[in-house]
Amino acid sequence: MQRQAHKRHVVVVGGGVTGCATAFECAQAGYAVTLVERDGIAAHASGKNAGNLNPLIGTPAGQVRGALEAFQRHAEIYTALRKLGCADYAPTPVKRVHLGVDAAERTQLEEIAASCQADERFSARWLDHAALRRLEPRLAPDIGFGVLTEGSLSVSSRDFTQALARGAVCLGAKIVIGAVTGIVTRDARAVGVETTDGPVACDALVLATGPWVAEAKSWLGITIPVSPVKGQMLRLRLAGDALAYDFTWQSISLYKRQHNELWVGGTMEHSGFEASTTVAAKTMLLDQAARILPEVRQAVLLEHMAALRPMADSGDCIAGHAPGWQNVYLANGGGAKGVLFSAGIARGLRQLLRHDPAASAPP
Repeated sequence: MQRQAHKRHVVVVGGGVTGCATAFECAQAGYAVTLVERDGIAAHASGKNAGNLNPLIGTPAGQVRGALEAFQRHAEIYTALRKLGCADYAPTPVKRVHLGVDAAERTQLEEIAASCQADERFSARWLDHAALRRLEPRLAPDIGFGVLTEGSLSVSSRDFTQALARGAVCLGAKIVIGAVTGIVTRDARAVGVETTDGPVACDALVLATGPWVAEAKSWLGITIPVSPVKGQMLRLRLAGDALAYDFTWQSISLYKRQHNELWVGGTMEHSGFEASTTVAAKTMLLDQAARILPEVRQAVLLEHMAALRPMADSGDCIAGHAPGWQNVYLANGGGAKGVLFSAGIARGLRQLLRHDPAASAPP
């Protein structure tokens, strides 16, 4: 097993957005880094979601502080990647209109408006029926009011994940495309990773395997409390003009994206590791989207996507030590906000590694 001279070596297992963010953070901190990915960078959920960086709306109260910190870290990451010439994506300001038709939904929108108005970086403005029609005449006629929120961002999640990987490589990291077949241990420490591409020595090991956490039990005898949640989305192109805003009603959102595309999302299905698209989900998404924008019925379907997201059983993100292991760390559990929280999880792991004497970066 070879290790880069004079540098502590961190091996990150998993080439999704959290693994790539962790690899980039560790490379920035001066570690020798090897990122091991079985299928390809952003091959799963990290390449098949709308890439919302939305720290306030839909975030449990106990996670808002961490979400805001992750949101700020995204800005810092973008600046760092631009300096390296690796920022082949651009965070895009999002104007999203949350829609309502009845008194119960008005109460929900009042809560959304209050959360945005409580932070000076965000704003919320009420829209009545007439204002909505001026904003977007094609909205369904029974939608009565809305709240326009600003301050959030979106990115191409695939481009962002791949930019993180390129940035890590620019800082000296190595990417290995191959499956992990085992972990070499000694005295409650991981000292190496066996892969189909050969062995890799390590001073610290980060498991960022998303929903595929079962291997950790056979490798290290630990159970990671993360479950797969399937999300299905549609990528469309409208027959008429592209939308100028994102729209959300109940659990369905229409996202304005690059190349005049419209993304419709999404589902949250507890179906184990079954990750195929379904006709039932496509029908439901189209029906609900048409309740917002009837013109969706004439849109061209470009892609029907399905992917498994890692959802921690506690609902929180996981960024910490693996139980019983001195130098093994877990980076997981971002769920539906995985792209946003990836930046915070990765920064948390970098800070933890600073306090591991065997994995401390050189001065």
